[in-house]
Amino acid sequence: MAGVALVIAAPMTAAIALPLCLVAPLAWCWRSQGRLPPLKASPVMACLALAAIYLLINAVWSLDYPSALLTGIWLLAFVAVLHVTKGTLDGLAPRPLRAMALGFYAGVALGSLFLCFEIVSDQWLRRLVENAVPRLRSDPRHLVMEGDRIIKLPTYLLNRSIAAWTLLYWPALLVLWRLDLPRRQWMLLAALGLLPGVAAVFLSDHETSKLAFLGAAVAWAVFLATPALTRRLFVAGWVAATLLMVPMTMIAFSSQLYLAPWLAGSAQDRIVLWGYTSQQVLRAPILGVGVKTSSVLGRPSDADDSPQAPGSTLRMSIRHHTHNGYLQVWYEAGAVGALLLFGFGILTLRSLAKLPIDAQPFLYATFATCALVAASSFSLWQAWFIGLLGLASIFAMLGCSDVSSRRERVDAPPVANR
Repeated sequence: MAGVALVIAAPMTAAIALPLCLVAPLAWCWRSQGRLPPLKASPVMACLALAAIYLLINAVWSLDYPSALLTGIWLLAFVAVLHVTKGTLDGLAPRPLRAMALGFYAGVALGSLFLCFEIVSDQWLRRLVENAVPRLRSDPRHLVMEGDRIIKLPTYLLNRSIAAWTLLYWPALLVLWRLDLPRRQWMLLAALGLLPGVAAVFLSDHETSKLAFLGAAVAWAVFLATPALTRRLFVAGWVAATLLMVPMTMIAFSSQLYLAPWLAGSAQDRIVLWGYTSQQVLRAPILGVGVKTSSVLGRPSDADDSPQAPGSTLRMSIRHHTHNGYLQVWYEAGAVGALLLFGFGILTLRSLAKLPIDAQPFLYATFATCALVAASSFSLWQAWFIGLLGLASIFAMLGCSDVSSRRERVDAPPVANR
């Protein structure tokens, strides 16, 4: 509970929180069995491990070799954590699984209340902490000061927290659903624990989280109506996102979609960014320019002499990152990286179809949330963001476990007469 709440309040801790997810399952497993359960390698984990190994090789030609190498190491470590956690959860009894599920949901509920309060109170808690401990203050460029005190913080400083909560929403709803609670109690807990967070998402400045939430909700509803069609649509969408992203962004740019008056300024800017980056993909289409190269080429300079997009004042240049995980993979990891990402997604979708049918609507919604947040948000190579995606996966695994108390009641031995 404390770990999940902390990750929502301070998402940069996700890279540390993910490995800590091993502690409780391993402790319960060792206590009950005295040994670790057998760990079976899955195609999904094998593909993800292969991707991490490729990133370690790809780092050799990166312009920021130390950071690129660290990215590969982080991803490989996270794969190991996911693999061991999955195998350990499969070997646990319902009682510890239920305890973990309740703790996870309580943490999401606390994070929900925290975000809602911060949004409506103009980040009162954050201002209180940063005024009391100046070392924790945000970049001075984001602060509105009065003397030595912070009097206002921009709402976009909550964007990472909003994204973190959005990624954990569907696993939390799945866990609550699988706890086998009475209907009235389930609805009450869902309303009290999750509705404040939903309100925070739509009151925030993070448009990507809003789109991801709505897209996942549509996927959840469509799956309930027609599961077979939903599975096909997800495969088609993943093919388009991973294999067709470069031509799609090229077409959007060449047709000057960035001039559309109905698009927000940030969306217009991203279409230009994506169009220019997709053109640069052709310079190293197979192996890419190297992970983290964008962070070097995109460093701000005093004089920006990059060309402007036709008909606008928007600059065409490489940025710190592409704000599009799929295009970032194409540019920095090339076709090899894109094919590995494609394979990972397809294998994941195939594995979802084999899990309990009542969990599948929530699992596909979780997949949609992760895919949409990655499509137009943070750099895909940041350790904290990889950690968040890993946490969403782990808690979705937890939701697929037997967290219900029903089996405990069935399997419990009769109480001896005293």
